[in-house]
Amino acid sequence: MPVSELTPPIRGLVVDRSDRPVPQAAVTLFVRRERQHFFLDAESPRASADDTTDSKGRFGFDSCERRGLYDVRVRADGFAPKTVRAIAAGVDLRVVLDRGNALAGRVVAAKDGSPVEGARLILRDVPPDEPDSEGDETVAGAAASAADGSFRFTCAPLGLARVDAEAVGFAPSSAVSWTDEGQPPAPIEIRLEDELRLTGVVLDAESDSPVASAVVVASSWDATRRLPPLRRSTIADDSGRFELAGLRRTHFEGPNGIALAVPIAYEIEASSGGRSGKARVEVHARSNDEPGPIVIRVARPIGVALRVTVLDDDGNPVEGAHVSFAGFSSIDGRSAMGEQESASDGVARFDAFVPDVPVTVWARKTGFLTAIEESIAGPDSGLREVVCRLSRSSVRTRVRVRWRDGRPAGGATVFLVSADAVRDDPAWESGRTLAIQYPHFNAPRQEAGRTDGAGLFVTEALPAGLYAMEVDHADAADGRVSLVDVVPPVAEVSVDLDFGGAITGAVRLLDGTPVDRVLVLAVPSPPIAAQRPRVSRVASTDGRGCFRIGGIDPTVPHLVVVNTRFSIGGQGSGGGINNRRDGVMAGESVEFRLVPIVDVVR
Repeated sequence: MPVSELTPPIRGLVVDRSDRPVPQAAVTLFVRRERQHFFLDAESPRASADDTTDSKGRFGFDSCERRGLYDVRVRADGFAPKTVRAIAAGVDLRVVLDRGNALAGRVVAAKDGSPVEGARLILRDVPPDEPDSEGDETVAGAAASAADGSFRFTCAPLGLARVDAEAVGFAPSSAVSWTDEGQPPAPIEIRLEDELRLTGVVLDAESDSPVASAVVVASSWDATRRLPPLRRSTIADDSGRFELAGLRRTHFEGPNGIALAVPIAYEIEASSGGRSGKARVEVHARSNDEPGPIVIRVARPIGVALRVTVLDDDGNPVEGAHVSFAGFSSIDGRSAMGEQESASDGVARFDAFVPDVPVTVWARKTGFLTAIEESIAGPDSGLREVVCRLSRSSVRTRVRVRWRDGRPAGGATVFLVSADAVRDDPAWESGRTLAIQYPHFNAPRQEAGRTDGAGLFVTEALPAGLYAMEVDHADAADGRVSLVDVVPPVAEVSVDLDFGGAITGAVRLLDGTPVDRVLVLAVPSPPIAAQRPRVSRVASTDGRGCFRIGGIDPTVPHLVVVNTRFSIGGQGSGGGINNRRDGVMAGESVEFRLVPIVDVVR
């Protein structure tokens, strides 16, 4: 790997609450891969390197593979696991571990309460604002249920944790737990519903003959986004027949034994020898019947191939550039998207590209200016060529973010975009912050990231020029927006943020049962929002149904809204029948009492 592509080292010290070093702690570095543009979702962080603390509790990663953000997970015997998220290379971490508390529980069948033996359980340390995270960086332990359905994790993470459970013959399920320092968490019960099985056959679209050994993948989707996505795969037999097991039904077990009806659809895709086909199955509410056999006809794609060649200023191929494309036809609704890295010859090839759909192609690589090209593939089959030229940047930009009292503001979001991209934007003219709600994905000059523990964000991916910059933090009363002139060789920028207050509260059912993992938003109340546009804040309820929304401007009233799978019918703490409260100030507490959606299964 060229030396120029190596990042500064990440080093750290692991200690306990008494400031004593923790030796032999397992430390894993995860590379975070951010979303490249609006159409493609961000990927979960992936493991990059492992280390073990020495006798003095020290660890280090000398050769990080790429610039950007990282997660560091620390696990040690007798301590609660801990993950430090979104740090930049070059920092010196200090990780304080807390003594772990055991988390126990039972796995039972939802239909009769009988114990489920041999269920596979994964304990996850999840951030409160991402309770459905499933990446490897969240794994804090694994176990299996005993004959009486019981299980036990010796060390549960502090704060919000989630236990995922799977067992043969059942659909997967999960439960959340909240652990405070020095207080063992309450036992949890995970109720498993009977699995849904989907059967079908894969046929050739031209001959109608069965297709043996086709790969069949089912992906779930529910309109409420209450359930995490579920994927199952299998291989068709010699007669083209397949069976997908372990799928969720339309409803899941909710509070107090109420089965809440959640519409779920499965998209089933089959592929074999360059042929592919799809089918969609909706699992209807109130029905325990298995859907009928599914017929998937596979055919070779009709369209053109897209080949993107990435070159530098001198015409040399650029290897390892992240190439992505996305397009949408407003006429017939067809879409196309994909992403991959360029090979040693600078080429990224996408097969079966949908014709007649205007697309945008992005090419990105650290140290280069992002290249964006527009392309339209013709109606005839063939090859569509796109060339993206990456220009090297020359300005190292350092943004230092602090609180007003001088403390570094680690974890602040920094967004830089070419001033040309926002010069005519009415939101910019009115002073509205841009990064969180209005990112300019098509701007050719932009960079985004988070500050490290020292409050520092460094990028070498910007050419000289004038930039609009937003700096924001989850605990800041408001973000900062300004114009920054990036001048070589090094641009230094300092930003001071005001620490905000907090709005707390709880979300419960009418009978007092807490509602976990629902989003609660705090939006500046009109007409304040129209006069002084500000960023909304959001938090998720924990296992007790409680939430805390930080970064609230103490001078501005807020509209607090519960975004949930429950109906808007419910009782707010102010006596109103709604899922919102207006005029809430920092320091106040709000309680919501909600009722389940109307369509329930008892």
